[in-house]
Amino acid sequence: DVELAGLPEWIIAWLSRQQPKKAQPPVIGIVQTGARHQALIEKAARLRNAGFDERSIEAALTALRDNAMESGDHPVTDEEIQQVLEWIENKSGSFAPTDLGNCERFIAQHYAHVRYCYAWEKWVIWDGKRWKIDEGGEVVKLAHSTIRAIYAETAVTQDEEQRKALARHAISSESRNRITAMIETAKPYLTIDPSELDRHPNYLNVANGVIDLFTGELLPHNPDYKLSKLVEIDFNPAAQCSRWERFIDLVTCGDKELAYFLQLAVG
Repeated sequence: DVELAGLPEWIIAWLSRQQPKKAQPPVIGIVQTGARHQALIEKAARLRNAGFDERSIEAALTALRDNAMESGDHPVTDEEIQQVLEWIENKSGSFAPTDLGNCERFIAQHYAHVRYCYAWEKWVIWDGKRWKIDEGGEVVKLAHSTIRAIYAETAVTQDEEQRKALARHAISSESRNRITAMIETAKPYLTIDPSELDRHPNYLNVANGVIDLFTGELLPHNPDYKLSKLVEIDFNPAAQCSRWERFIDLVTCGDKELAYFLQLAVG
């Protein structure tokens, strides 16, 4: 891998400047807000339209990601950055101005963290730590971000007539019926079955990662594990349990083998 050079200060300043008469979404946010992916696409599209190459765009997105991590925001993964780069370079402008085209846009942008469960008749969304049933309309917010990102497509569309047609399509796609159609059309391509969830008995999902109960290793959260349960505590491998150890020693009269058996029996 080639290490990317630090981003020049003037590029950071250019990216961060305020746009007139339009409130900007947060550059990096929690995935549930539906703003993060759209913000990355918009930043990448602006740079692409300004003539920056893929390497420069990647450096810019990486710098924005690192700044967000320092401020405590949810980290953007390298995979997400690569998905945005791929979308900007290969997919933007290649979708049809139809409900199916909008569906393909939605899938391209949100495939990594959205699924539909026909058994539950509900959407399931990756919240950064687990897959959970969408009870707050987050998928609708993501759909809104997909429609807004169509405007970013116009920034990288060279043909003037195509650009105007795409802008008209973006406006018409903001209607409730078109948004609903996009979401409904996407369902068959984003399916998940309940049997796919929580199939790793040795993985315990906690607030700061996933504990491999066989090795004791703390792994990063990963949507590919398909975990839907979460223990809302941080795992601390250096934590002591002196009271428990004293109790076990007392009830087993110091028998180490019996103590080991009891600890296995109660988990």
